[in-house]
Amino acid sequence: MLFANEPYFSAGTLFHVVGNIQQKWALPLGVPPLFQSMNENYGDFKKEIHHLQGKPFSTVAVKSSKYAFRVLDAAVALKAQGVADPHDPTALRTAMAKVLDVRQGKKDAGTKRDVIVWLVEVASPPPASWSRGSTRSPSS
Repeated sequence: MLFANEPYFSAGTLFHVVGNIQQKWALPLGVPPLFQSMNENYGDFKKEIHHLQGKPFSTVAVKSSKYAFRVLDAAVALKAQGVADPHDPTALRTAMAKVLDVRQGKKDAGTKRDVIVWLVEVASPPPASWSRGSTRSPSS
């Protein structure tokens, strides 16, 4: 790990991303390793968003899709294990998988223009308690 470009720091992230997503080992992972992976990839997602500040949304979505997909993949696995979540992340994970295909240049993956449509299709409206036009939640 001393010379790794983007190393993982927890075993849960290694097993989830390298083992299950990249190598397709289908290892049974419990709640703690999935939370480790979700947390570590969320940090990488935020780092990527910061680096892409000022870029068009479709570019940001495509370039950060690797980490967003990994966060959502862990969220879907946590939901399957009964971890409470008021939203079902499955549809967003599916959309992000399509965005990841665009990033990886897969055949018939679609374009950056399609990315916006896919993500808007699965986006849920803000809670009714938020005032129209506000960008802040009521608790902030």
